[in-house]
Amino acid sequence: MSEWTEELIAARNARVFGVAPEGIEMPIADVGKAVATPECKGEWYPYRSKTEVAYATYLDLLKKTGEIVDWAYEPEIWKLAHRCTYCPDFCVTLVSADIQWHEIKGRKGARFWCEPDAWIKIKVAAALFPDRKIYVVWPGDHGDWQKERVVSA
Repeated sequence: MSEWTEELIAARNARVFGVAPEGIEMPIADVGKAVATPECKGEWYPYRSKTEVAYATYLDLLKKTGEIVDWAYEPEIWKLAHRCTYCPDFCVTLVSADIQWHEIKGRKGARFWCEPDAWIKIKVAAALFPDRKIYVVWPGDHGDWQKERVVSA
């Protein structure tokens, strides 16, 4: 995979928030999947899973009801080490002006589940950026969302 240049990061961010600049090819690992659900109505969404689509829909509802100010999907890439980056799924701005970073995961039993390497990246990010409030979010039992703050060890 190619190195992330400023041009690629700008193109990726433009794609996430709208239309990517012409002539910029994205690294294959960043393309994700076009998620087709009834909510999409034939449009392409940049989310990588149906769980992320469901959470984005939930955040839209919270924004419309005034429970949050705003949210963005994968707005930043954080450098963890040489050739190692982490991109949180959602940045959520609360009414209190606090910013939270939400990582969406599936569930197994009553808790979230993720691959060990993904969990390591999340824990390293929490250790390197202790001022950023990072949460793992997963679907609950009854259509709700569970949330757990990630703290460094």
